Amino acid sequence: PTAIIAHTTKGKGVSFMENNLEFHGRAPNADEAEQALKESEEKFRTIFENANDGLIYINESGEIIDMNQRLEDIFGSSRDKIVGKKFTELDFLKPADMSRMAIKFDKRWKKGEEPRVFEFEGIHKNGNPVFAEASVSPLKIKKGGKTEGLLAIVRDITQRKEAEQKAEHLNAVLRAIRNVNQLIAGEKDRQRLIQGVCENLIETRGYYGSWIALLSESGE
Repeated sequence: PTAIIAHTTKGKGVSFMENNLEFHGRAPNADEAEQALKESEEKFRTIFENANDGLIYINESGEIIDMNQRLEDIFGSSRDKIVGKKFTELDFLKPADMSRMAIKFDKRWKKGEEPRVFEFEGIHKNGNPVFAEASVSPLKIKKGGKTEGLLAIVRDITQRKEAEQKAEHLNAVLRAIRNVNQLIAGEKDRQRLIQGVCENLIETRGYYGSWIALLSESGE
């Protein structure tokens, strides 16, 4: 005799089997197995479509097999323009990111060498930049552990990136103001002061050039 001890979670199994002692001692028949599979697929589809992040399923040849609504929302591209294409053909990816991602996906598929999470910049249908973070995991067939596809979870981090850029800009401005104040306090020669302020602005703000105009009290 063989004893199988299984840890189950209430509400996570097949509805018609749960709390039914009949299935504790026998395997489901063909019709029951088909019904159970259908129910599991419906649960997965519900989770897939209602996820807060974009989900995209890619097969071994790099072709997109499926995606959810959230991915459409992130980039503004409809499902019929994405599913069936190679991910390197997607119009919301920049050419530089396409080649970089192709290398990452290839290494992730074959050896799992690349980091699971990486960032890239895309383009929304309305022309606005979209900063995203992708987490890629292989989907394996249990029997033999062969990888049958990749699941990419895409998170929109545009607001975070824009906040970081604003903070970086503000810090650069504050550094420039601090350096200019130090020059004003320490430099007595007007010409050297102006030259020093211009050089400081070019260095701290990344300008190609800068100039300062001195106005008289009359505005001349």
